[in-house]
Amino acid sequence: MATKLNEVTAADMRAAMIDSQLRTNDVIDPAVVAAMGSVAREAHVPAALASVAYMDRAIALGHGRALNAPLVTGRLLVAADIRPGQRVLLIGAATGYTAALLAALGASVVAVEEQADLLAAARAATDNPAIRWVEGPLAAGAPGEAPVDRIMIDGAIEQLPDALAAQHIDTRMTGRRARWLVGMALGALALSSQAQAETLQGALAKAYENNPTLTAARAGQRANDENVPIQKASGLPSVGASVDYQENLVIPGNSFVAPGRVLSAGSQLSVPIYQGGAMRNAVKAAEYRVEAGQSDLRATEASIFSQVVGAYMDVIRDQAIVQLNQKNVAVLKTNLQASSDRFEIGDLTRTDVAQSQARLALAEGDLRGAEANLIRSRENYVRAPISALRGPPACPSCRRRWGAVTTIISTRFPPATPWPRIQRRAPPLACR
Repeated sequence: MATKLNEVTAADMRAAMIDSQLRTNDVIDPAVVAAMGSVAREAHVPAALASVAYMDRAIALGHGRALNAPLVTGRLLVAADIRPGQRVLLIGAATGYTAALLAALGASVVAVEEQADLLAAARAATDNPAIRWVEGPLAAGAPGEAPVDRIMIDGAIEQLPDALAAQHIDTRMTGRRARWLVGMALGALALSSQAQAETLQGALAKAYENNPTLTAARAGQRANDENVPIQKASGLPSVGASVDYQENLVIPGNSFVAPGRVLSAGSQLSVPIYQGGAMRNAVKAAEYRVEAGQSDLRATEASIFSQVVGAYMDVIRDQAIVQLNQKNVAVLKTNLQASSDRFEIGDLTRTDVAQSQARLALAEGDLRGAEANLIRSRENYVRAPISALRGPPACPSCRRRWGAVTTIISTRFPPATPWPRIQRRAPPLACR
């Protein structure tokens, strides 16, 4: 996948990715940071998306697949604890970015991919003798390359397939959990048991099926519906029957005609002929109550759906605010360090350093407040995992222009430039 970024711009964007996305989220392993700073991520995305390759988001690759966000990949590599010389089986190589990172960490990689065009792009983007490319079903792995020290699945699955487990070097894999990693991504693997981020449509469907308020309203409406046949029953003919049996165990001596046993039976048929319209009006009233109940049920559904949409969007909004505040704190930390260094050489005064410290403290306070708001939004939205919500689709024109703006910002401004200064000098972004 060819790119349109020059080397200087790409290097600056990689540095900004490390400072604003990885280090601020505790991805600080020196080997992982060095690997992600050396591998050209833009070479593994479609050429049209090269300018946004280092943004904190997954990038669609086609076939329902996606390249993980940098933070997701970084955390996955830290958890994998790759050591030089280890053999790693990578399931879902896609365009080869994760395979290139594993090779940069010193691993011998067996990369499996089932889509021919993605595998061709991976081979074109990564020419590393430490990577062996295998084309085949993802769930089958690479039996001919077994055993391996690590099994890394660049996607999301619920359970490790037995065919993959058997390829681990630990022969006790079937008896206990071994060292295999699963990367959570919005563009999950095309395995049969893939897990995907919850969309707004999925959230509404779950609320419609499981919300207790809606369940109670539906049960009340079903009880309301039964009032119509109950009222109609009062105008139907009724039949009654009775049977009485008596047996005298002791018969008085002076009773000559009293029988020892008596059996009597009777029946009654009642046919309503005229009730002054009471039955008709009662049925009509029951039908009206059913219609009113249906309207109430629709109103309840609309209210629940409105609450779900609000809670869903609150979580996505607060997540974006937290990420923005995290990046702001990272920038201000860099500025504080720069101010301290300039103070040491006499270029700034202690007042300038104190102002930088105050700005950083204010930004950290804003971050704590944003995190508290996110926790509250997550509590309101009780489905899990909250972190896997899929955001709403972006405006198409904004999406096209944002790539150009990102490229301009990355080219004109150094990574540590404060955001207010970028806002004043960057080109305006309008939605048309």
